Amino acid sequence: MKNKFEEAKVAVILGYYNGNKYFTEQIKSILEQTHKNIDIYIFDDKSSESIALKSKDLDLQSLQNIKYIKREKNIGYAKNFLKGLKEVGDNYHFYAFSDQDDIWEKDKISTALTQTDLKINQHPILYFSRTAYYSSDCMKEIGSSKIFKKPTSFSNALVQNIAGGNTILMNSFARKIVIQTVDENDFISHDWWCYLLITGAGGEIIYDKKK
Repeated sequence: MKNKFEEAKVAVILGYYNGNKYFTEQIKSILEQTHKNIDIYIFDDKSSESIALKSKDLDLQSLQNIKYIKREKNIGYAKNFLKGLKEVGDNYHFYAFSDQDDIWEKDKISTALTQTDLKINQHPILYFSRTAYYSSDCMKEIGSSKIFKKPTSFSNALVQNIAGGNTILMNSFARKIVIQTVDENDFISHDWWCYLLITGAGGEIIYDKKK
């Protein structure tokens, strides 16, 4: 019997710029998620170096659920993420961001989906959590992001960003709100912008304090 979450389609928007150091481990960690219904979109912000995968098991050209898009000009990380969110299309139930040096825990997506309870089109939902920090060899946990205690709200978003982009998962309703703003002026931070927009629109914010 299928779990009700298995059918949820998730698009991962991966922002990339000369980020080979952890790239192989990052891609593997996304492919090895317990939730399998995932497509990965790599948006290369006109890197000066080519992507180099260290594992023969990984080939961007042969893996059907990985799409690689190289920008014709450098647009900056915030714009790269937000344009990517628009460009992946509306065929997904949920959308996630990934920085080029992230390595995901295997249940990252399944945990986020459980927290949202699959509220896809009822109203905008923005989920995010804390982040664990590891040593450069990824062998030892050396800390984690702080626990923010003030309530999530638009007034809070005006003065403080607590939504780490590398932990964000939003439903399709929230995406529709965000992509309406992609062609506006430059953005300082894609994650803060999403937090501002969704709280401003009266959306539901889920802050998972577990890392």
